[in-house]
Amino acid sequence: MAKKKKPGRPPFKIDKAVLTKTKGLAARGLTQQQIADSLGINVDTLHKYKNINSDFTEAIKEGQAQGIAEIANSLFNNAKTGNTTAQIFYMKNRAGWSDKTEVSHSGDNLINKIEIEVVTKK
Repeated sequence: MAKKKKPGRPPFKIDKAVLTKTKGLAARGLTQQQIADSLGINVDTLHKYKNINSDFTEAIKEGQAQGIAEIANSLFNNAKTGNTTAQIFYMKNRAGWSDKTEVSHSGDNLINKIEIEVVTKK
């Protein structure tokens, strides 16, 4: 008597629905492991299909770019409306600002003499 084959995972097929879902997942900032999990495939399968299917690769790239653009636009709009946290975050990441504090001392009687200089990089 012949053994019956156990049904395995159905083969992964890239169609319009998979491309749309993949793009949406990438736009939300999911890692490639998380995208693979959401698609029900192994991350190695995801990498394999990225190498052989340019539409799949583009869906991931376009999704990532779309997500970054949406959040950057939201951050920019929040900064423009006076959200100080958004303004500081934007300036630190786009204009080189930092919260660097430098402390210097001469070594003599440190308890009585501490000079603190706050440096703002512009």
